[in-house]
Amino acid sequence: MEPSHTVVCLSDLHCGSSRALCPPDFTRFDGTNIRHNAEMKWVWERWLEFQSEIIDTLQTGFTLILNGDLVEGVHHHTRELISHEPGDHVACALEALAPIVAKAGPVYVVTGTEGHTQNSEHSIARAISAQKNGNVSAFDRLDLVTNGTPWRAVHHMPTSGRISLYATQLSVQLAEAQMQAVRVNKVPPRFVVAAHRHTVGYYTDFRAGMVSLPPWQLLTRYGYKVVPTAEPCVGGAVLRFVRDGQLPEVEVWRRDAM
Repeated sequence: MEPSHTVVCLSDLHCGSSRALCPPDFTRFDGTNIRHNAEMKWVWERWLEFQSEIIDTLQTGFTLILNGDLVEGVHHHTRELISHEPGDHVACALEALAPIVAKAGPVYVVTGTEGHTQNSEHSIARAISAQKNGNVSAFDRLDLVTNGTPWRAVHHMPTSGRISLYATQLSVQLAEAQMQAVRVNKVPPRFVVAAHRHTVGYYTDFRAGMVSLPPWQLLTRYGYKVVPTAEPCVGGAVLRFVRDGQLPEVEVWRRDAM
């Protein structure tokens, strides 16, 4: 299936975390109902708002990119979990994503951080009949051509705890992706979508561009350790490839945590 000229990009859902996306009254495998705490309630309300303001305004058949870390996973002795059963995290993600997947056309799943996901993105990709990477269910690096424009989605990029350096890695990673491709005679991406750093950003020199996606998880204890001054947000991005061979129009939907 060919990708639509309209692309919705989401990442870092971290389903399974007690500070991230989770449907209300989610039922674990053992029959336990998980009630929202204040953080989960706020994130879920924003998730419904995103669907109302973005997804419901799009024509059915848009391309959906799920760009990694769809689940929290059981990792690093964290206690901020709704369940210590990884299957519950997958079920939580599938339930949350179902209304959006139902309206999407082609869906692509990109692998995230192994410590979080432990390859669960492949299970999610199979469950939602996502596009395959050959015989593999998810992509470590997704390269597409949409309306004549080569572009890429990849989960990882370096993080930064300093606002003055947020944009630096966007330009660095974009240039690296292009130069590495040129060195081996491949078509360089004109646009790159990344995630992982849980900070939203957009950079372009009007020849090429890059966006880092906002997450759907508020600060965890580990987050406070790494970036204690961070002010988290949630959201996603819409890319519209309206002109043949040109950069997409970028709409970033975000809501800052109160």
